[in-house]
Order: sequence, then structure tokens, then C-alpha cells
Amino acid sequence: MSAGMLTKLFPKLSAGAQGVLAPKLGITSLAGKKLNISKMADMDNIVNADNYIEENNPSLAVNPANEAIVAAVHQYSSFCIAIASFDGGDTFDYNNYVLLPLQAGSSGCANPVVRFSPDGLYAYYFYMDIGGSGLTSDIVMVRANGYDPTSLLTGPIVVLDDLGSFLDKPWGDVAYFDVTGASNGAVYVTGTYFTSGGICGILFNASTNNGNTWTYGTSGTVLASTSNCYRSTSPVLQGSRPIGNPNTGWVTVCWYNSESDGWLSGAFGIRCWSNDSWGSGGTNYFFTAVNDQKYELPYYLGPSGAYHRWWNSMFPALAVDNTGLVYIAYTADPNSNPYDVESGNVFLARGWPSGSFWKTQPLGTGSFAQGFPTVTARCSSIPSAKCYAYVAYGDYMSSNAYYKIVYRQASRTYSYTLPSALTLGPKKTISDVPSFSDAGNYFIGDYIDSFVTSRRYEVIWTDRSDATGRYDADDDVMHDVLLP
Repeated sequence: MSAGMLTKLFPKLSAGAQGVLAPKLGITSLAGKKLNISKMADMDNIVNADNYIEENNPSLAVNPANEAIVAAVHQYSSFCIAIASFDGGDTFDYNNYVLLPLQAGSSGCANPVVRFSPDGLYAYYFYMDIGGSGLTSDIVMVRANGYDPTSLLTGPIVVLDDLGSFLDKPWGDVAYFDVTGASNGAVYVTGTYFTSGGICGILFNASTNNGNTWTYGTSGTVLASTSNCYRSTSPVLQGSRPIGNPNTGWVTVCWYNSESDGWLSGAFGIRCWSNDSWGSGGTNYFFTAVNDQKYELPYYLGPSGAYHRWWNSMFPALAVDNTGLVYIAYTADPNSNPYDVESGNVFLARGWPSGSFWKTQPLGTGSFAQGFPTVTARCSSIPSAKCYAYVAYGDYMSSNAYYKIVYRQASRTYSYTLPSALTLGPKKTISDVPSFSDAGNYFIGDYIDSFVTSRRYEVIWTDRSDATGRYDADDDVMHDVLLP
């Protein structure tokens, strides 16, 4: 990747990658605002404040074989920290953390994600490994002991090689490969690639043996692409995520598509691809889960772009329940004014991975903004026999000067016949204290994360409740456990 083209593409990258790349490329401003570039201070752990460094982009997973074991990971400047809880997420062992390894000492880590194998034997970390020059990046995976997620076993293993392009926005998932129990390890990973010619696209890779070998080598397979991504008038593809079916070979990947009216202009869509045989063979399905969604978000949160980077809240968050129904949570601007305080509402879409029966309904609305949703899903057993989706998101107040983390539950009867709309429960607050929004030259990350079991609903987010104001760059990572 050339420095010139990467500089042109820089606004389209994830906030996590931008934070690592800006000092490498000498970039000091973004979309008309001067960037804040932090320097690393002393090490800090999850749910613990560090006044000198930004901690964000958190992810978590619960061991399905032992719910007492929770793995969490987050970005820490240009590093990524993994940490474990052994009491179901009620507390985290601050002395039991590990820095995720990189391929070279000058590399940087961004956008980390963690998931467990269905049998609980392994924890998988997926993240960007950005080269010292800042012009190359691989998406790598590390496999850890599922009973101590800070005990790393293998890696970093390159699962998507840049091959001269720049790779961004990784996400991973792990599902059953063989429902008879003979094997536990369908591993899926996606990312966005940007080439020196200005092409951007979505890459996918799969493994059916716990990540030991990969179906498409290290180059992956291209699911979608478009040209001239550095131009604001051209479509942009970003923010892909895979989700594997818990019981069958279905895997679904969805991503943001700015569509033909250009980037951050007019409407956008959520495009998807599914395969019914663990990512290769079988039948492929391409479909639009969300079509002509008005309107695109502004680059910065309003009013008038006063607060942190916001456009990446359009990227889809995915979940699947026991029946195979796929859920997508995302943010869209309810009006065409990019400068007002009502800069986003949260929506929930759902449908089958074959592309049928997709419907969308608003879930997070209000006088000010809502965004950065995470979704997780489960179905209860008989006699209640219902399926639930839990959507947590940032709910903004005081003209978007503050936010709190809230959630809503969406439910339906356990059935393969879908209702016209899901039943929405009341909005409930998760975070104890409101957080200051970041000023426009900062960012609070690209995502938060969540996980649900029959007994626990766990949410992890970027928290700024101890910040002194919007110009205080301090971000922390907080976590809470609720009853589902």
C-alpha cells in the first residue's frame, strides 16, 4: 500500500486503525479537526481508570462450558490487552492480563475481538497487526486456553494477509463444525481491504479445524468490492462481521454499503452474504438485509460535529438465535440534517440467512442521538419457549454532551413463522454514571460488545464517567452483568 493512497483512504478507516496510523503517517487532522494523538503511559486493566491513555474498542465472550469464565479484550493505545474473570464477570483479575503478541516490535494492534469455541476449550482473539511503516496490516488470530483466556497457546497466526493492500476492521466468530460433536471448531473471520488503486472490499476466511488451517489460505475470498473508495462520491464498503449458526453449517456476513449516492450522503444499506456449508461449498446467498436506509450519519456527532467520530456507528452488529434467525443492529440518522442534535437512532433488523423475511424496526429513539449498538440473542426452553434479542447502545442526553449505556429486549415466540414485528421491552439503564462525550478530535472506539446466556447478560463498553470534560481524552473500559 502506498502512503499517498492510504492517506487518501484514511477517513474511511476504523477509528482504532486511525489511532495507530496517524503518528506513523504524520496525519494531524481529520475531516477538518485536529487529531489528538496520545502517548502510552503505565499499563492499565479493564474497568480501571487510566488518566493518561485511551482504552476503547472492547469485546467480551463467555465460556459456554463454564459461565464463570469471561474473557475481555480492548485496545490500549497501539496495544491490545486481554484479561479474564473467573466469577462470571462480577470482577476481573487485574493481575491476570496479557498483551496480545504482534509480528514485530514496531507493529501496532487495533480492533481486537474475542470469542470462545462451542466446547469451551479455546478462546480466540482476532485483531489488526499494523506494520511499523503503517502502510501494511494483517489480520491475525491468537488461540488461548479456554479455561484461562490469558494463557496464549498459538499465534499470532495470519488469517488474512494484506498482500500489498491495507486490511482494516476485523471481526471473528466461532461456531460448531460438526453437530454430532466429532469436531468443535468452525472459525470465521472478515475484514475490509483497501488497495493502492483505490479499491475497497470485504474479505472472508473460514477454518473447520479450530483455526489450524484455513479454507482460503491466508488471502481469503472476496465477497464484495467497489472502486474509487477514496472519493466521497463513490460507494464505500466497511465494517463487516461474520456470525455462525449454533446448530448448522450456516454462516452469514454483513457489512455497511454507502450505495451509489456516495459516502455519507443520502441513504445506505446493509448487504449480506450467507453460505449453508461452513463457508465453502454448498450454496451462497447474496442479499440486502437493509435497503435504502435514510439517512447516513455525519462523520462527527452533532450538533455541528462537536463530538467524537460517529459515522462508524452505521456498521452492523450481528447475532443469531437457536432457530437460526439473524439479527442486525445499526444506527441511522432519522433526518437529512447532519448538523442537528438528533444525529442517530438505533434500528434492529432480522431475517433468515437465506435472505428471506427481512424486516427492520426502530429500537432506540429520542430527542438526542443513540448509537454504537451491540446485539446478542438466545432462545429459552419450554415451557416459556421464546426467543430474545438484547440490544445495548449509547443513549445521549443534554444535546449529546453526555451518554449512558442502556438496553432493550426484543422478543418473539419460539417459532419458524416470524411475526411482522418483535415485541420490544422498556429501555433499561446499564451504566451507573453518565459519561462525557469526547470532543470531535477524539474517538471513543468503533464498537461495544455483549453476550447472553440463560442466566447472565453481560455488556462491555467505553466509559468516560470519570473524565473532566469533552476535551479530556481519558477513555476507560467498563463491564456489567445483568439478569436476562
